[in-house]
Amino acid sequence: MGLVFITGTDTGVGKTHVTGHLAAAIRSLGHNITTQKWVQCGDLDCPDISAHNTAMGVTDAKDAMANARSVYEFQMAASPHLAAKEQGISINPSKLKAASTALQNTHDIVLIEGAGGLMVPLTDTLTTLDLVAEMSIPTIVVVDNKLGCINHALLTLSALTTHRIPVIGLIINHSAPPTSDPTATHISQDNPHIISQLGHAPVLGILPYNPDQKSYRDIAEKVIQYAIK
Repeated sequence: MGLVFITGTDTGVGKTHVTGHLAAAIRSLGHNITTQKWVQCGDLDCPDISAHNTAMGVTDAKDAMANARSVYEFQMAASPHLAAKEQGISINPSKLKAASTALQNTHDIVLIEGAGGLMVPLTDTLTTLDLVAEMSIPTIVVVDNKLGCINHALLTLSALTTHRIPVIGLIINHSAPPTSDPTATHISQDNPHIISQLGHAPVLGILPYNPDQKSYRDIAEKVIQYAIK
């Protein structure tokens, strides 16, 4: 079945929230879905998988595939390669691939949340982009709609295209409350259009600050059409 990778233009752009609530919306449409985090760096008291579970209404205690869903967990809030070094561990890409395959074999769709952006290193010689390309995982790009996101988004899309990774589309996220500044509003209204046009990628949805589940349901329907063929 379908693996879907969810990356962001940077860290803190809303990937965890998007992954969990998108998974919940897909589940509500009748599909057997799970989420995965290849590498969790920091926040071990409230890891991303737990946030996904909360959004989906799943309890951690009932998760028989917890080790496959959260493969590596490190104390240090840093790039995976550095967080791993701090604990004397080397991230094994074969272990990540095996975990994804195990989830893929038992679910319709697996949403894999990345750590930071695509070029974040997993080891001294391997980036997240390298592994996603090797596995040819269709990818969604979460863009935090603010000044500066055009450059980050287009660089991300360029890297995906160069490595021949299928791009499902963009999710434009508003991680901050609306502003009364007319210039900022004008910028945020233009960003989705120009990124989509120059990056040759569809906008799957534009999420307002604190979106309701209907916003995710519309996106979920598009992702299902792509992931389940």
